[in-house]
Amino acid sequence: MNATSAPMQAEFQKGPGQPSTAMTNQNRAPVIVQQPVSPAFAAASFTDRPARTVCPNPSCGYEIMTQVTYKVGLLGWIIFGATMFLGCWLGCCLLPFFVKALKDVEHTCPRCSYNIYTYKRM
Repeated sequence: MNATSAPMQAEFQKGPGQPSTAMTNQNRAPVIVQQPVSPAFAAASFTDRPARTVCPNPSCGYEIMTQVTYKVGLLGWIIFGATMFLGCWLGCCLLPFFVKALKDVEHTCPRCSYNIYTYKRM
């Protein structure tokens, strides 16, 4: 008998039902733990300009530059109502509908059109 077969014979001489230490150590697979990946965007980084982010849509997930669209929001309607109430009904009340600085900004993914964030003026 050589030196390598002696430990194996000792393992086989154990009684039934007792685990073999040589076999259990070889069959163990390494445990891999993955941390969940959070979306790489923060609400503070979205303003009235396009922002670089990762699309949070599970079917997309690309790193993109957001596409922005302007929509009339609460601030625009309040300014419209206030100017109408003050008597500026000859056209000044329509300014909030044409000035981008008074509109809400929607950030969408250019690849999948997923609405990522809406920057509200008010």
